[in-house]
Amino acid sequence: MSFQSFGSSTTGAVTAGPQRRYLTVVFYDLIGSTALCDQVEIEDLFEIMRAFHSTVTRVMKAWGGFAARYMGDGGLAYFGYPQSDERHAERAVLAALHSIEDIAGLRLPGGRVLHMRIGVSSGQVIVGDVIGTGTSLGLDVAGATPNVAARLQTLAAPDSVYVSDDTRRLAGDNFRWQDLGPMIAKGFACPIRTWRASAAREVSSRRPQACSIA
Repeated sequence: MSFQSFGSSTTGAVTAGPQRRYLTVVFYDLIGSTALCDQVEIEDLFEIMRAFHSTVTRVMKAWGGFAARYMGDGGLAYFGYPQSDERHAERAVLAALHSIEDIAGLRLPGGRVLHMRIGVSSGQVIVGDVIGTGTSLGLDVAGATPNVAARLQTLAAPDSVYVSDDTRRLAGDNFRWQDLGPMIAKGFACPIRTWRASAAREVSSRRPQACSIA
């Protein structure tokens, strides 16, 4: 398991000491990865997973994200960390939408098309060195926000971005929003008010140059 800082758009030192921060958390997951193991050669599977992660990482970087963790066929990113950013929720939703668009356009062995699902949540967290090693390998966030993002990701329809009520409020009216109402999520006593995000034409066109796929 490795952690990575995403380039110049997230300048600022990453410190291991616990910090209270308000940020946006993105959980993403590749759909159908288990079936791929039985359908393709292991070398092709490696190339597919490499292309998937490198593409999503590139998009997250372009929108100011911080890659916190890769988890097999999925990953976790923070927006608004390590550098504070008042537009962290908007940038996170844009990154999520463009990630889905870009992985669908990949040229992969056998002409395969990849699909993913994404959950996004904003709120107060504690960022710190959770295992006391003093290294970035222990860096993680604590609080309800990452748990909400993870649950929304599991609930999301294929090629969809599901966001929490706080993220929808902070991201504003630059997106088209579908109110999915309160959704029951495993481990939560109360339903999570959920929104499905899609990009308005003028927002979708505001793609940073760094997002282009070679």
